[in-house]
Amino acid sequence: MSLSTINLECNDGVQLPANFYLPEKSAKGLIIIASALAVPKKFYHHIAQYFAEAQYSVLTFDYRGVADIPLTKKPRLHEWGTQDMQAAVTAASDLPGGDNLFLIGHSIGGQLVGMVPSADKLKGIVLVAASFPYWKRFPMPEKLKVGLMFRVIAPLFCLLSSTFPARALGLGSSHLPSSLIADWSAWIGKDNYLLDKKFGFDAEGYKRLKQPLLAYGFDDDALVPKASFDKIISAYSSASIENRFTPIKNPAVGHLGFFRPSSRNTLWLDTLSWINKVSEERSSQA
Repeated sequence: MSLSTINLECNDGVQLPANFYLPEKSAKGLIIIASALAVPKKFYHHIAQYFAEAQYSVLTFDYRGVADIPLTKKPRLHEWGTQDMQAAVTAASDLPGGDNLFLIGHSIGGQLVGMVPSADKLKGIVLVAASFPYWKRFPMPEKLKVGLMFRVIAPLFCLLSSTFPARALGLGSSHLPSSLIADWSAWIGKDNYLLDKKFGFDAEGYKRLKQPLLAYGFDDDALVPKASFDKIISAYSSASIENRFTPIKNPAVGHLGFFRPSSRNTLWLDTLSWINKVSEERSSQA
């Protein structure tokens, strides 16, 4: 396996740092890993290595606002889908393995797939700990905590500062521009999350995706109650969905555990088997 650093160019001119993992043998396909909120690409290094060892190229990248990326305007959260993930799909299509393209979307990376203009190029989609997290869908006492944070504290903080201390509040491993958290707080306040009519985004982008879709959720993930997991599944209404909301308690998985090396022989292997199956079925139909 070889690892190289490349830049992804978005349609609006923003350049995003990316890592490209190339397997030693000819690539059977390419997997894009779309990060969670405030989680840098380096967090996904181990799982990227795993898939490269299994003969898949892998592309990881940082969203605008997460890494030290020059910006001429405040980033908006929907741009992570319409611009950043779109740039990843465009670049990946021309890289080794890009003719058999998959995407693993972690948390918000799974929420935004329907906003990617070229998402129809994906042969399969894997959602990990993704949801539409309307604050009222959280059970007590988390409902009070989430409501207080994102309906009161976060919007107020975003008015007072251009930087939101996401790391200090346990929302990721890096701080974020407040414009991103302001958007997220607004989305969390609506039952249909980012697809509420108030925000003007087109739900048809989600409905048009008909690819095989594998969705993982875990009942020990405090950030993804099952009701919110089910809500995002319903948005991808035309996809061929394998729903794997799993009651795993030991070892704990939570919101990040899927991507830790301890999942190598369980969740990673299960995902690889699914991707291989989709690839083989596609080849047999060609």
